[in-house]
Amino acid sequence: MVLRVQHVGETMTPRAPCRYRVLDATRPGYVLGAIIALLLIASCADRAVRARVSKFGDDWKHDRKIALVTHVADGDTIEADFDDPEPAVRVRLLGIDSPELSTRLGEPAKNYTLARCNGKRVTIRLDKLQGTRDKYGRLLAYVYLPNNELLNNALVRDGYAFAYRPKKCDFSSLFETSETQARTAKHGMWKTIAFDDMPDWRKNWMNQRGIK
Repeated sequence: MVLRVQHVGETMTPRAPCRYRVLDATRPGYVLGAIIALLLIASCADRAVRARVSKFGDDWKHDRKIALVTHVADGDTIEADFDDPEPAVRVRLLGIDSPELSTRLGEPAKNYTLARCNGKRVTIRLDKLQGTRDKYGRLLAYVYLPNNELLNNALVRDGYAFAYRPKKCDFSSLFETSETQARTAKHGMWKTIAFDDMPDWRKNWMNQRGIK
């Protein structure tokens, strides 16, 4: 730093005030630049999500693709053939949970899914809020029937699946509303279900809220 020392009798020459250039944010050039910057940020965020490639490869190649349902394992798990050289993909319907086959409610749920989609061509959609695979390696997806009905929601609405609450997805609110309506109308499993028939996660969820 250089200090300027003023001697006795010396008159200091005043410095010109520092002026800053004020940018007019309303000028078309600046507005366009801001829009481009926002688009770039959104694009980078989208690529970051899609870059989460699993050990199975780029799962997003299945998004919005049509596949043939070749097998139904249970109420919320199917196998889908995408008409490519790769083997059929095991798909776990996202955001819902059907009763296990080992329970008395499992077989009716499986039969419902069989009747609705087996041997049909469906559209697979992925969800950006969730990963693309579960811990068993199943592709997490929404499954749209040929009439564009969302199978995930149909299962909940007709009483053959719970809205899965531990993890949120794009359609969590829809599924929870459908479950409430199915329970009130006693559709499907809600006609005879008991507390012991429910999966552990739902029992915990009910206990935490004091629901009987």
